Order: sequence, then C-alpha cells, then structure tokens
Amino acid sequence: MSTFFRGKCASLNIPWPVIYGYTFISASLYVFFEWLFVITKPSFLNTVSILRKIGILIFTCSVITGLLFAILGVIYLLSLLLRDKASARFLIGIGMLIPALILASMAVLLVDNFTYTVFRFGIVSSSGFTTGVYICIFLLLVYAFYCRSTGIVTWLKKISLFNHRLSIPGMVMAVILLFLISYYSASATNLAAVSEADQANARYPNILLITSEGLDANHLSIYGYDRETTPHISELAQTSLVVENAFTNAGHTAGSLISIYTSKYPTKMRVLYPPDILKGMDSYQHLPGILNTLGYLTVQYTTPYFGDAYTLNLLYGFDIANGRSINQSSVYSKISHYIQTDYAYFLYEITNRWFDRIRHIFFIKKMDNYQALIQGKAQRFDDTEKVDSILSLISKKNRPFFIHLHWMGTHGPTYLPQVREFSKGKSVETQKLLDDDFYDDSLLEFDEKVGKLVEKLSRSGLLGDTMIIIGSDHNRGWSTTQKIPLLIHFPGEQYARVRKANIQNMDIAPTVLDYLGINKPAWMAGTSFLRNEPENRPIFSGGADIEELVSSSAVAEVVHPPFYQFGYVSMVYCDTWYRLDLSAYELTSGQVSGHNDGCEDSITREQALGWMIQHLKEGGFDVSELEIGESK
Repeated sequence: MSTFFRGKCASLNIPWPVIYGYTFISASLYVFFEWLFVITKPSFLNTVSILRKIGILIFTCSVITGLLFAILGVIYLLSLLLRDKASARFLIGIGMLIPALILASMAVLLVDNFTYTVFRFGIVSSSGFTTGVYICIFLLLVYAFYCRSTGIVTWLKKISLFNHRLSIPGMVMAVILLFLISYYSASATNLAAVSEADQANARYPNILLITSEGLDANHLSIYGYDRETTPHISELAQTSLVVENAFTNAGHTAGSLISIYTSKYPTKMRVLYPPDILKGMDSYQHLPGILNTLGYLTVQYTTPYFGDAYTLNLLYGFDIANGRSINQSSVYSKISHYIQTDYAYFLYEITNRWFDRIRHIFFIKKMDNYQALIQGKAQRFDDTEKVDSILSLISKKNRPFFIHLHWMGTHGPTYLPQVREFSKGKSVETQKLLDDDFYDDSLLEFDEKVGKLVEKLSRSGLLGDTMIIIGSDHNRGWSTTQKIPLLIHFPGEQYARVRKANIQNMDIAPTVLDYLGINKPAWMAGTSFLRNEPENRPIFSGGADIEELVSSSAVAEVVHPPFYQFGYVSMVYCDTWYRLDLSAYELTSGQVSGHNDGCEDSITREQALGWMIQHLKEGGFDVSELEIGESK
C-alpha cells in the first residue's frame, strides 16, 4: 500500500499542520456550498432569519471539521508512534486523502445540483452506464485533489500558522470555540405526556389508521357512486361511524398527515410540503406521542419523501417509521435530542445527501426518484409490501398497537392499477391525466387491501378490539375544497351512525382521544365528533403552488414573505367553498359537489374573506396587503 503514495503524489513532504489546514478549508467549502444550495431553494430554512442561517453555517462547519480533526488526530498519533519513514509517508497519504475525498464530493454535488436544477437530470435519475460515468468522475476528482494539490499545499506552507506543530491544538481549540459560540440546546421532553389520572381511566383498543392518496368521496360507492369501487369499505361502513361531508386541512400529503397527527392547522405549524418540517413544541405534540406514552406500539407505513415521521421531525411518536426505528435511525435522531431543530436537521440533510449519492453511484443502494412522482409519472409503489408487513405485525402483537398505513396507489395524475376492471382495453402509457377509469381501478385495488386487513383482524380475533379509521390526505388532484371519505369502525360496532355536519381531518385525533377516555390537550384545535355533530363552522386548509415550486430555479420568486410556502388558503362553510390565491389576491368560490347536509346557513364573500384573513393572522402571517385589498 505504501507504494501508492510514493512518487509524485507523496513528493510534497507535507507537514501535519498543513494537512489540518487543508482539511479545515475543504470541510468549510463543502459545508458552505451545501448551505448556499439549501438557502437558495425551497427549504425549511426559508423562514429563518439571516443571523440564524449564519449560525447554522458556523455550527455545521465546526461539527464536520471537529469530526474530521478527530480522525486526523488518530492518524497523527499513529505517525508519532510509528517512526519509520515508510509508515510516516503512508499515514501522511491517508491524512491527505480526507480533504481530497471532501473536495471531490463537493464537486460532484455542485455538478449534480446544477444539472438537476437546470436540466432535471442528476445522480438520482442515473442508472447502469450513466451511473458508472459518475463513479469515474468521482474517482478522477479524488485523484486530482489528492495528487494535484501542490499549489494549495505550497500556499498553506507559506502561512506561519501552519508551520509549527503547536498550530494543530490551536486549530482544534478554534473549532471548539466556533462550536460553543453557535451551540443552542433544545429540550428533549415528551410534551405529549398524559396525566396519571387519564392513564388510569383510559381504554386501550388497537388503532388502525388507513389513509390513501387523493380519494374523492364522490368516486366511492360508499358515498353513492354508480360504480362499485369500494365493496369492502361499504360493508364495513354498515357498522361504522360514517362522515358524509369530510374535508382536508392541507392540499398536500405532508401537511395533511401532520394535521391529522397533531390536530393543528398547517398555517400554525408551517408544514405543507417537503422540505417543511415540524419545529419546536410542534415536534412533540401529537397523537402518536400520546399513544406512545400510553404504552402503544406505534408503527408508520407511509412514503419516505412525503409522509415519513422522522423526515417531518415528528419526535417521540412512532417506534418504527417505514422500517426504521428511532433507536437505529440516522445521526439526526441522536443529535436532535440536544440541539435545536434547524441545526440538527441541516446537519442531517447535508450528510444524508452525500451518503445517498455515494451509495447510488457505487451501486450500494439506489436513490428514490421522487421528482418523477412530483411530476405525476405513473409508477409502482410498495403498498402491497406495506400491507404484508402489517399483517405480519398483527399476528405477532403483544401490546396494543397504533398503525398508520398510507396507500400510494391512488396517487395521480396517472395510475398503474394491477387489476383492470374499468380500464380494460385502454393503454396505460397513453392514459389521460386523472382518467376516471384508471382512477376507479386504483380505488378498487385499495378497497381490496382494506378488505384483506379487516379479514385478518377478524380471523385473529382482534376485530372486536380494534378501531379502524379510513380516510384520505386530500381530494383527487390535490383539491382542498371537495369531499374526502372518512369513517371509523369502533370495537363492538359502537357509534354506528352517519354524521352529516362538516368534519375535518383535524377532528380525527380528538375523536380518538374521546373514545379512549383521554382529555383533549389544549394544543389540539380539532373537535371530537364521537357523541355529537360539531356545530357549523369554517374549515380552513392551505396549499402550495407545486408546479411553480418545482419548476422555479429562483426560490425568492416562490417562497418569500409574507406567505412563504403557502400559495393559497381555502375555506369550506356549509356547502360552499372559498379559495384565496395569495399571489394574485383573488377570491374564488363555488359549491361543494355532492354535499348533502342540507345546510341553509350562508355568509357573504366579504365575511368569508374576513375569516380567511383572520385565520392567516392567527397563524402569524403579515396580512397587511390582504387587508388593504379588502378595503378596496
């Protein structure tokens, strides 16, 4: 091995202080360009002040550099112990390899960022030969930064700081000082804790929450659709609490699922769409956390990019999320207990981005191409594997469980149903967007899996002690103004009836707690519909302009004050919907299709606008421009 470092690459006779300096510069450049990339695209840092952004940069530089210095320290100590020249040269070569790998990684990521932003092509979309090209590029860059670093090394040698061994502890102390300056501690307390009195009086049924992408209630036979798309769900509905007029609180999966878990408005949490994440107390206040405190086994089967609990920073909630345990998860889950969310998440993001791409180009683990999903390209999901995992988990149950399954096969605007009932004879490749026939087949497939889960619970003797909740994240085509399905099958077929009042996804968690006998915490904004129908009220939701968000190369054009990631806010009142475009400041309205409450209450457009502005104001948004528009 030592011969590898002889000749031109090893002829530099590099002092260890220079290697430390080279590593510090390399790590700082790597972090800086990753930081620059994150703050200039739609990200969780968009709403953070510039001082905090700089603090995150300094903190991350000090952490990454500190870890690399620790590795160099071990190598340096070995060089002191092994005094022969061959070993010393070999260890110097190993030390120089560290900054070379960092700079090569930085260069690959910069190219990948550029090609993916401009041409929508990058490492994630590569395969086969093109992936091999990335391997060659990466190795050539490592060689270049390793063997062709004469200019950098010569420049560092001229600086007195790097001419004495005492400069090594000086650099280490400087990194530690930077870390301490930018360090912020964060509480790791479970804020979803339940009082001892509530725990003593609570009941502990199993809870199975099943949601599916983009379900339109008007396409489900349970709601009178002329096609038999949901025979199994319709059968279950006969002994369940069925909501006739249910609505979402967000037009995107991430925001909707989080509103279900937390019973909080997306406008309060500022979570709509990746890379939005929960922050502060919102990370700890949620239904899974309460159930976890009660001793439930909490398991989530969603999709990593849009609904994963760990990715969305939902802490102390799920024991297992998409096959990962919090005890086995990445560095983020470890450091998030000690430092604030922004710092921990950025550190996680830049390390994870590197690991994902390195594993992909070396054929270790293929990256998931979520851009294809965002663009609406039909693709296969692992829904069947999710169901199989749940069936296996149920059979091994030894304590009450809370399982959330989010089905992706109904995700549009194109579909790949495995069973072709309504779309027979039609081409999958040339299907039109939101094609009714393909969509109805995807509903039929979802219904069949629901039936399979119910049958398993029945055969296992668990159906009588399991609460089954079936709903959706949002309506078809990411709509927030039309009905979605919602039903709850309670143990012993209790509360089997129909609710006709308008009910929102945020009401699910309070209803579950009501049944369990747990007092609803003050931070939940939803209302239980277990015993009574909620009073007539406005139901608010929000969404982003995804097409603009995905296609824009200038984040300032999309995510900016005063409404940041929110492109619109909508409201449903009685059988009328209202939608306020936050870019054009235009208010539109219409009738909710298939609404059957018979609600005779009505409000004016001015009242609707006033309520929506007040909702934004309560969410902490600057609504001065909207108020000016209102006065006109």
